[in-house]
Amino acid sequence: SNDENQKSNQNEEEQVVEAFQTFDLDGDGTISVREFISMLKNYSSNLSELDINDIIKESKVDVKGTMDYREFVDFWRRMGN
Repeated sequence: SNDENQKSNQNEEEQVVEAFQTFDLDGDGTISVREFISMLKNYSSNLSELDINDIIKESKVDVKGTMDYREFVDFWRRMGN
């Protein structure tokens, strides 16, 4: 039903917001490369440096050094969450 879809989308949105706020350690509205790496390591202890480098390239956070909320949402969706 439409209500269930809306609730599902709202839950997903809440998850993305929470994830972003978790990554945004200094609360400035962007995620720096250092914050991103730190959270990736905390999120999954079995990621290798190579995995982390691949994820950073995929996220494009390395291009300008930060990722804003919209970019994070795009990344989150590409990662299949």
